[in-house]
Amino acid sequence: MTSARARPIWKRQTNTASLNATRDNTVQTLFLAAVQAYYQTLATQASFDATVISEQAASKLCRGKCALLAGSATPAINSRADGLFQATLIASQPQER
Repeated sequence: MTSARARPIWKRQTNTASLNATRDNTVQTLFLAAVQAYYQTLATQASFDATVISEQAASKLCRGKCALLAGSATPAINSRADGLFQATLIASQPQER
C-alpha cells in the first residue's frame, strides 16, 4: 500500500481538484434548491393573497346583487359592487417590473 506522499504530485492534485469540483457541485445544488423553495414560497403567498382578494370581491358583489334582487337596494349599490369587483380584478393582476 502506498502512502499519499509516495504518489506523484499530479495525482494528488487531480484528486484534490475532483474533490473540490464535487463539493462545488453539492453547494450549487443546495443553493439552487434553497432559491427555488424561496420563490415557490413567494408564489404560494401571492396565490393565497389573490384568493383572499377574490373572495372578498365576490362577497361584496353577492351582497349587492342579493340586496338588489330582494328589492332592498338601489341600482347604485349594484353598480358600486360591480365597480369594486372590476377594481379587484385589475389590482390582482401581476404587475410588470
